[in-house]
Amino acid sequence: MAEPTSTVAYVLPWWMQWVQVGGVAFISGLGAWIAYRESRIAAAKLNLDLYDRRFKVFNAAREFATVALLTDIESNALPKFQASTIDAVFLFNEEIEKYLDEFGVKILELQSLKTHLERATIQKAQERFTEEIGSQEKLVTAELDVLVDKFKPFLKLGNI
Repeated sequence: MAEPTSTVAYVLPWWMQWVQVGGVAFISGLGAWIAYRESRIAAAKLNLDLYDRRFKVFNAAREFATVALLTDIESNALPKFQASTIDAVFLFNEEIEKYLDEFGVKILELQSLKTHLERATIQKAQERFTEEIGSQEKLVTAELDVLVDKFKPFLKLGNI
């Protein structure tokens, strides 16, 4: 005949049960804290990557204006400028996109005036183009400050 088996449940002391509960709570809290810190690091990396891409667009516009003010720009400078700033549609709002288009037009107007001055043979025409170039250069120089003001809200690194 088989002997009956007894099932005796082993119960942990009450203090050890509380230690288990506290350990589980601590480990899950630590996991949540690590996940939160990881999300902050990911947000900071995204912010930094976005800053880099936006600064490239800003720098292309600034260099385009600087070259136009100091020298004659090459015929392929506008396509280079447009290629360098094409990402603006994805990185900025519509206002910046329109501003960059207008900015490029002002630079081209300056270059056009410089070209007309080189080709002008009459003294009065040369004087008129020189005056117009001076005014346009003042506009473009002023636009460099406006450029910084327009881009400033987008080029803040935030809380990295």
